[in-house]
Amino acid sequence: MLKKLLFINGLFTAVGGILLIFLPNQLMQIFGIRLPQKDFFICYLLGVTSISFSVLSFSSMKLRDRTGLKIIAFSFLTFHAAEAVVGIYEFSNGFNSVVLGNAAIHLIFSVFFWYSGLHKNPA
Repeated sequence: MLKKLLFINGLFTAVGGILLIFLPNQLMQIFGIRLPQKDFFICYLLGVTSISFSVLSFSSMKLRDRTGLKIIAFSFLTFHAAEAVVGIYEFSNGFNSVVLGNAAIHLIFSVFFWYSGLHKNPA
């Protein structure tokens, strides 16, 4: 199950990264955010970070080392849980409800990484 989750996570983070780099304003408008062109740099940095997570996720599918897989699963769990918490915080500070949907997706990823990477035997 972890390998499938790593694949889905890789796709999810790759798409997010590509959108952040090539369509930053359109992506942010979904959440009710309008950025001036000079602020796109932040999106570009987040985009390359997401693409790096994607590469890590796809590359991790080949690993057999249990300790390494647990560390990677915990890292992705932490990333997605933090995204969920930040999304809830953003909603409580006036962002539109789409942010809650995004937070829910990240929370689901967190639960799956906990279950398949830490609770079960990952290798």
